[in-house]
Amino acid sequence: MSRGAAGRAESSAGSGLIGVSATGPRDAWAVGYRDAAESDPGKAVLLRRDGLRWREAPLPREVPDGEGPARQEILDVPQGELTGIWQISPSDVWAVGFLHCYGDNCERPVGMHWDGSA
Repeated sequence: MSRGAAGRAESSAGSGLIGVSATGPRDAWAVGYRDAAESDPGKAVLLRRDGLRWREAPLPREVPDGEGPARQEILDVPQGELTGIWQISPSDVWAVGFLHCYGDNCERPVGMHWDGSA
């Protein structure tokens, strides 16, 4: 993603932003995907704008896996898409989307919460 002359976000082929949420001109978040191809669904992406520029924000290293307290470690950026974002305050942000299952041809929903700390 690059910043255009007018300050708008421009996507490259195989990448896209799906949702944006902001509490003001100096704090905004965006979600989407990158590196998608016909045979590859792409990777989930989370961006944060600090008033000057967009930066990629880290995604959780673990996500819930099925029922109960079991967790699945993400070894790299997860394949899938983040499709929605809601910023309630600068320290309360929710993102939703789906991740592709490892070893199976399936998708599973995912929700992520950021509480102001990494």
